[in-house]
Amino acid sequence: MHDSQLRSFLLAARLGSFRRAAQAEHLAVQSLTQRINSLEAELGFPLFERSRAGIVLSPSGLEFYAVTEKALQTLDCGAARCKEIFAAGRKAIRLGVVWRLPPLVFTLISEFRDIHPEVNIDCVSISQSEELDDLSSGNVDLIIDAVGHHIPGSLVEKRIPTGSFQCVFSPCDPLSELEEVKASDLIGRRVIFAYGYGQGPIKEYEHVFDSLEKSEIEIVSGNRDGENTISDLNQNTGCVSLFSDGLVSLACPPLEARPFLAEAPFLISLYHRRDISATVEEFSSLVSARFNELYGHLR
Repeated sequence: MHDSQLRSFLLAARLGSFRRAAQAEHLAVQSLTQRINSLEAELGFPLFERSRAGIVLSPSGLEFYAVTEKALQTLDCGAARCKEIFAAGRKAIRLGVVWRLPPLVFTLISEFRDIHPEVNIDCVSISQSEELDDLSSGNVDLIIDAVGHHIPGSLVEKRIPTGSFQCVFSPCDPLSELEEVKASDLIGRRVIFAYGYGQGPIKEYEHVFDSLEKSEIEIVSGNRDGENTISDLNQNTGCVSLFSDGLVSLACPPLEARPFLAEAPFLISLYHRRDISATVEEFSSLVSARFNELYGHLR
């Protein structure tokens, strides 16, 4: 006998109708009736007394109802407890996400789960202003974000390349006519960065702008979220931002992109605690290794 047969039997007995039980289980009446008939044939006695007025439990059915109800309650409680034990023993990685993850990371999460099906990787939404506190306190195990954060000694930063720089702008911008954007093409424009990225990747390459007067270009950064940055760029042809090959799909479309600093790597960082588990260390190493395989030549 099957679990579905027993549960259909209990439901039909409670409702006093095969039709109502079938509706409750989203089954055709014929399908539910076949379940009951098959169960009765297997047991060797009738569970219901049938009449034009409806169905009622037979004497044998009354006894079987009590036994079945108790047995399924025990089974359900046992299954729930086993799930709790499994969940408590299952390894987990909590990956802090400030905005969006590079698409490659989702591929790596899938690969890691194939290798370690016992490990659950949870993406946890966090704010940039509190991300290091979340990491230090153990709310998350790993963060992928801009380079250059001032971190305490209990944390570790691993810098990884995510491709070369891409200049991102509105599709209506005249820059779309160029094959490659140079620093001089940004004269008179605002270069906008989200989440403090202006203090990160571009800080290491700001010498590119040394040939320009400070009044000729305006670099805007701060706690701007990614969606607002994309919206600002889409609406203003005088604004641009810098992404990387591995991140540009987060903004395009609706925006367009052209190469900028083609030989320089756009860096992001993996942040984690020094006392991480072997599981977190393995996943962190996988992410770092794969990005370096793809973009390490730019260093």
